[in-house]
Amino acid sequence: MTVQTLAIIVLLVSFFVMIFLRFPIAYAVGLSSVLCMLVQGQALTDVCRLMVKGISSFSLMAVPFFITMGVLMGSGGISEKLIALADACVGWMRGGMAMVNIVASYFFGGISGSASADTASIGSIMIPMMVDQGYGADFSTAVTITSSCEGLLVPPSHNMVIYATTAGGISVGSLFLAGYLPGALLAIVLMIGSYIISVKENYPKGSPFSIKGFVKQLGTSIWALAAVIIVVFGVVGGVFTATESAAIAVIYSLLVSVFVYKGLDWKGVWHALDECVNTLSIVLILIATSAVFGNCLTMLHVPDLAATAITDLTDNPYIIALLIDLILLVLGLAASLKSPKDTKIYARDGLAIVALVWVLLSVFGALPFIITGEIPSFVDAFFEMVSGFTTTGSTILNDVEALPHGLLFWRSFTQWIGGLGIVFFTVALLPSLDGGYVKVFSAEITGPIQTKLHPRLSMGAKYIWMVYVCLTAACAGCYWIFGMSPWESINYAMTSTATGGFSIYNDSMENFHSPALEYTCTTFCFLAGINFTLLYFTVARRRIGMLFKSDEFKFYLFMTAACTAFVMFQLMAYRGYDAEHSFRCGAFQVVNFLTTTGLFNDNAALWPHVTWVVLAVCMFVGACSGSTSGAFKSIRSMMVLKVIRNELRQILHPNAVLPLRVDGVNVPIQKRVTLLAFLATYVIMLLVVAFIMIACGIDHTNAITICLSSLGNVGPSLGLEIGPTMSWSQLPDLAKWTCSFMMLVGRLEIFTVLVIFTPTFWKDN
Repeated sequence: MTVQTLAIIVLLVSFFVMIFLRFPIAYAVGLSSVLCMLVQGQALTDVCRLMVKGISSFSLMAVPFFITMGVLMGSGGISEKLIALADACVGWMRGGMAMVNIVASYFFGGISGSASADTASIGSIMIPMMVDQGYGADFSTAVTITSSCEGLLVPPSHNMVIYATTAGGISVGSLFLAGYLPGALLAIVLMIGSYIISVKENYPKGSPFSIKGFVKQLGTSIWALAAVIIVVFGVVGGVFTATESAAIAVIYSLLVSVFVYKGLDWKGVWHALDECVNTLSIVLILIATSAVFGNCLTMLHVPDLAATAITDLTDNPYIIALLIDLILLVLGLAASLKSPKDTKIYARDGLAIVALVWVLLSVFGALPFIITGEIPSFVDAFFEMVSGFTTTGSTILNDVEALPHGLLFWRSFTQWIGGLGIVFFTVALLPSLDGGYVKVFSAEITGPIQTKLHPRLSMGAKYIWMVYVCLTAACAGCYWIFGMSPWESINYAMTSTATGGFSIYNDSMENFHSPALEYTCTTFCFLAGINFTLLYFTVARRRIGMLFKSDEFKFYLFMTAACTAFVMFQLMAYRGYDAEHSFRCGAFQVVNFLTTTGLFNDNAALWPHVTWVVLAVCMFVGACSGSTSGAFKSIRSMMVLKVIRNELRQILHPNAVLPLRVDGVNVPIQKRVTLLAFLATYVIMLLVVAFIMIACGIDHTNAITICLSSLGNVGPSLGLEIGPTMSWSQLPDLAKWTCSFMMLVGRLEIFTVLVIFTPTFWKDN
C-alpha cells in the first residue's frame, strides 16, 4: 500500500467515523486533515498556514457582513413585516399559513442569505402560529425547515460567496443573478406540495385576497426589501463588490432596525452583535478547517479519482448529474437516519459513553505512533496511549529520546488532557452539554464525595480548569527559571501537574542533575495531588487555613511527611546519603508515588527493600480525590481506618451509635457500604491480575507492583527485572492488554467499567 493510498484511507475513514460519532463538523474536518498530514509526513505548522490562508480573502469578508445584516434585521422586527407581506400575497389559499411560511422564507432568505437565520427568525413565529390554527406540529416544523433552504439559493447566499472565493474566476454577481430562478422554483414546488397536504388534511384557509391590503403591506415592508436591491443590483450592476455591498447593507439594516421599524434599541444592537460573533466563530472555523481538508484532497488527487470513477461509468452529462445528486442524497439520508428520538442521557448511557470515549480516544491517539513507524505494534501503541490518557506514565519505549519532538509533545499532551478527564474537558469547553451530560460527567469524576463549585456543571468545570491551567503555567515558569529550556519546561509541566510521569528523557528528572528542579517537581506534584476544589476555594478566599480544615488534606500531608521521614532515615542509614540528598530523594519519590506521577530522580531499585514496601503503600493509598492523581485515594483510606476504629469501639460498646465523620459531616451508611465494596473489588482485582502476571512468567515482586501501578495509574514498578527506571517493553502481549485494561479501570474508578460487563447493564429496565 502506497503512502498516498494510506493517506486517502485515513482522511476519509477518520472523517466519516467522527461524523458517525457526532463530532462537530469543523472538528471532524480539522482532525481528519491533521491525521492525513501526519501520514504524509507533512509539518503540522502547515495546518495553521492553510487555515489562515483559507480565511484571508477580501471576498470572504462579505460573509461576516451578510450574517451581521441578517441578525440585525431579524432582531429588528423584519420577520414580522415579511410574514405580514407573505400573508397578504398567499394567505388566502388552502393551507395559507404554510404558503405564508414558504414565501416569507423566500423574502427573508433574500435578506439574510442564511438557512439557519431563517429557521430561527421565521420559525419561532410561524410554527406556534400554525399549530394554534390547527396545523400539525410535524407539518409546521417540516415546512419551516424545508423552506429555510431557500436561503441557500436566494441571494445574498453565504454559500455563493464562499464558492466563488474558493473556486476562483467566478463572478459573485453572476451567481446572485442565477440564484433567483432556482429559489423561486423551489418555493413553487414546496407550495404545491404543501397545498396537496393541506387539502388532504383539510387545513384552514386565510382571509380573502385584498389588493388594498397587499399594497399597504408592501409599502410597510419596502424598507426591508430595499436591502435586496442594495446588495443584488449593486453587485450585478458592478457598482459594488460583494464585500462592499454587504458592508453598506449592514449600515442600512442597522438604521432600518433602530430608526424605522424600531425593533431594536442600542442595547439590543449589542446583544445582536454578540450573537453575530458566536455565529461567525462557527462559520470561520469551518471555512478554515475546510481549507486544510480541501488541500489534502487536492494533494492526494481525490477529486480527479472521483471524477474518473464517475466518468468511467458514463459520459452522459445528465446521468452524471443524476449520479452526483444520488450520492448527495445517500450521504444526507445516512446523516439523518442516526438522529434518535429520545436524546435524554440516563445513568447507563453515561457509563457506556465514558468507557467508549476513553477506549476510542486511546485507539486514535495510537495512530500517530503506528503511522510514523515509531511504535509499529498496535498493542504497544495502544498501551502507550492508555498509559498517557490515564496519566499512568508506564512506557514500552526503551529509547524515548529517539522520538521526534512532535510525538514527545503528543505523549505529554495526552497526559495533560487526561489529568482532569476527557469528559471533564469537554464539559468545560462545550456548555451545551451541561444538562444532558451530568451522568457522563459523574461517571468520570474521581472520589467518593464530590463538591460543587457552581450550580452549573460547565461553570464549575471551567473554574477547575482555570486552577489546572494556572498550576501548569506556574510549574512551566518555575522549570524555565531553574534551568530548563522552554520546550522542556512545557513538557515536564504538563506531565507534573497531570501527575502523569511521561518524560522526554530516558533518565527522567535525573537527566538535569539539578536539586532546584527536583524540589520544584516535588512541590508541584504535591499541589496537583490536592483536591482542586479545595485549592480553588483556598486561593479565591485567600485563606491558607482552609486547607488544614480538610480531613483528607491532613491525612495526605501526614502520609507524605511520615513516608518521607522513613525513607530518608533508610537512605542515610543504609545507602550513605547525606541529610539533604536523602531528604530530596525521599520526598521526590514518596510524592511521585503517592500522587501517582511516576517521575524519578534516583534508582529506587537500589534502595533497601523495606523502602519498596513504603512506596508500594503510597502506590495503593494515593493522593486526594478531585485531583489529577489515581490509586485508592487518601479519603477512602482515611474512611477505612475510621470504619476499623468504629468496629473496635463497637466491640466494647455494642449499643453505641458511632458516626463516621469527614470534615464534620456524617457519612451515610450507603456510602460506607460502597466504600467497603470498592475496597474489596480493588483488592480482588489486584489478586486476580497478579495471578495473570505470574502466569505470564513475571516474578512475584514485579507482578504485584505492576498490578498496583496499573490499577493505581502510578507508572513505575518495583523490582529487579522491571525496575522503576525501566520500560515495560519485555512484558508479553497478554500482560500489556491486561495492564491497559487495568489502567482504564483504575482511571474510571473501577465500577464505571466493570458494570458494563454485568448482564443487568444490557437488559432494558
